[in-house]
Amino acid sequence: MTLTKEELKDKIANESNPVLVDAYQEELDKLIALENLDDDLTDDEVSTLINKLSSQLDKAVGSVTLQDDKVRDIVSDEVKSTKFGISNLQKDVVDLIGRSQTVTLVNFQNIKAKTEGGKVRRIFEVILSDAEAGNNVYLYGGAGTGKTYISGQIADALNYKLITLNCNQFTGELQIVGGQTIEGYQEGRMTQAFGNLDEDGKKGLGVNPNNGKPYSGALLLLDELPKLDPNSAGVLNDGLSKIKDPYKYRVVDGKEKLIPPSIMNGRGQLVEKGNIFVIATGNSKLNEADADYEANFKQDLSLQDRFVGSVYKLIIDPQYELDQIMSGIMVELNGKKSICNFAFIFNFLFKLRNAIETRDRYSSRAFVSTRAMVSMRDTYIAYRINKEQKNPIPNAKTLQEGIESFLDLFTASQKGELMKDVNVDEFFKLVDVKNNMPIGDLDSDIDKTEAEALIMAFNQKNKGVIK
Repeated sequence: MTLTKEELKDKIANESNPVLVDAYQEELDKLIALENLDDDLTDDEVSTLINKLSSQLDKAVGSVTLQDDKVRDIVSDEVKSTKFGISNLQKDVVDLIGRSQTVTLVNFQNIKAKTEGGKVRRIFEVILSDAEAGNNVYLYGGAGTGKTYISGQIADALNYKLITLNCNQFTGELQIVGGQTIEGYQEGRMTQAFGNLDEDGKKGLGVNPNNGKPYSGALLLLDELPKLDPNSAGVLNDGLSKIKDPYKYRVVDGKEKLIPPSIMNGRGQLVEKGNIFVIATGNSKLNEADADYEANFKQDLSLQDRFVGSVYKLIIDPQYELDQIMSGIMVELNGKKSICNFAFIFNFLFKLRNAIETRDRYSSRAFVSTRAMVSMRDTYIAYRINKEQKNPIPNAKTLQEGIESFLDLFTASQKGELMKDVNVDEFFKLVDVKNNMPIGDLDSDIDKTEAEALIMAFNQKNKGVIK
């Protein structure tokens, strides 16, 4: 809303802040100047001016969002050289010219992401889009759904250093924004990531050992965020909010300079924003407690707001597990390399996962995670390789023993129910058969068809959920 002359004069007379007084005075001067303009402008002159302004605005837009102040500057330059009266302007144009805002630049990341072969999950691409927009992301879901794993994948793709803040009831200001320890000052995880600093608070993130290149920025992983004491969560809010603040133009030594947003560290120093992306994880939504995860706190809505529009329930992606974890695995036996597929293991573990999840509170004892899939696959491969060695390990661990070890995490009665649900005895017999088959020809058409059917049923049940 544009203030009138009388309102501006009243503000100037009663405002104690000299900065605001100057701003009000500037607006008053603009209104007076506009009123003093000659109103006698012909239609042809108006048309010429509009065309000229349109051309100027088209040139100015480019790839940057055009702000009100830029529009006002262009209009002002043309008006100064033109006999133009305020009566020739529509009210909304007058309002636009009369507004006073700081010139800002929307700071999109212009990220460069690289993945090493293979297919990625759809949720991976969604999270990369949030990184581009500079949005804070919150991933929630049951244990073993890959929240931490995919965060590492994103960091690798961006060539960002992964900086993890492990959240619990004891996490405090020292861990978040830094402070003094018996060994001297230690930078907090938030300020370290925000300013692209090392642990001592010095500029620089070092070199990525995986590619030998300097890190391009920092990915701050707030692991198990709901476990954070709400009082400590308040310390995070400022940093999480400032990530979305735009850069500002300031005149420094007579030159315009882009000033990034900043936060305060444990030394009371301002830390300017570098390249940062935030992913928080948890087992439940931030605005609710979960009976299965007793250590979680219901967080204040202000913390939830820092992730608004980028909160995703993470579930497993069985198609990804089948295609990228249980298929196309290179195994070498006796100097011969084979491309191996393990749909028969996937099918059993998928059914075991379902059996656990459909029974009340079973998943609080154990769950079939992506890591479990990898572990069972590798156990089977190691067994097969050992069999072919000249000096094999006697009584090497079998896949059956790996499954038994997992099932022992449940009570005796729970284990019995699960074994019945998935017909463990039949699966163990199938493994014995597979042990005598060429490792490159393990999956039958029946195995493949069963895997497809299991995935189809899962996708139908979870239709619309980003995986």
